[in-house]
Amino acid sequence: MMPLAESRVLDINSEALGVRASELMENAGRGIAEEMFKRYAGSEVLIVCGTGNNGGDGAVVARHLAERGWTVSLALVRGRENIKSQLFKENLERLPEQVRVVEKAEPSIIGNFPVLVDAMLGTGLKEAPREPYASWIRELNDAGGDIISVDVPSGLGTSLAVRPSLTISMHDVKDGMTKENSGEIVVVDIGIPEGAARFVGPGEFIYYPIPDRDSHKGQNGRLLIVGGGPYTGAPALSGLAAMAVGVDLLRIASPEWSASIIASYSPNFMVRPLDGEALSPGNISSISELMEVSDALLIGPGLGRD
Repeated sequence: MMPLAESRVLDINSEALGVRASELMENAGRGIAEEMFKRYAGSEVLIVCGTGNNGGDGAVVARHLAERGWTVSLALVRGRENIKSQLFKENLERLPEQVRVVEKAEPSIIGNFPVLVDAMLGTGLKEAPREPYASWIRELNDAGGDIISVDVPSGLGTSLAVRPSLTISMHDVKDGMTKENSGEIVVVDIGIPEGAARFVGPGEFIYYPIPDRDSHKGQNGRLLIVGGGPYTGAPALSGLAAMAVGVDLLRIASPEWSASIIASYSPNFMVRPLDGEALSPGNISSISELMEVSDALLIGPGLGRD
């Protein structure tokens, strides 16, 4: 199973490797439509869309279904003007004329359709859905028709979630999905590069916390680096890297002769010289004092073999 936040990571990593987000969305929508073709011999369907990429997937599904002769209605829960995803907007413009787009639809229209597609909320939800989504979720669950969720049931992991008969998930099953909360689970391949995109790339930066605008120094990470002596670049570059990802209070403890060189790399470094030319047991008390006012310790860069 894949952590929910990993979906965004994979999108970013795939784009860095040359697979555009628009291709992923097109592959996702086509894959969902193909799964629906296997189960239904043509039908009348309502696709309920939120404002993000999950809704964009729904718009691609609508296009592929309509091109195969289905009667398709697409409900925009919060209207066209509130759509956040540029890809969603672009795919709305590509819809064939026969797709009926319902602006700011009311949940009461759900009862008129035998097949319902939930494309409202994706993997980024942290709390129970609010209005207008809450009413749509309740209405969907009470409708009695076949419900197909896109990627994850809207509200998954919260106290209010869609209960689909089928969930078509992208690339992998997401954490927390079970037959009880997601119905039948089918995984479709959307073209994410295997291997590298899963583990390496700029997408990992979404996991780094964003400091509050009113936070002050020391509230976003206090790091102590113990290093240097024979080499000065390694502890300095480690410090610069730590600051680049958000650490805002950095102390470096280094043998005396290398301390001034390390300090010259940045005025933000708080450098504590240690007695001697190399790290030794005699330095432990000084380092222990610094550890008391630090959240994390990085020890090793540039220490050499002495």
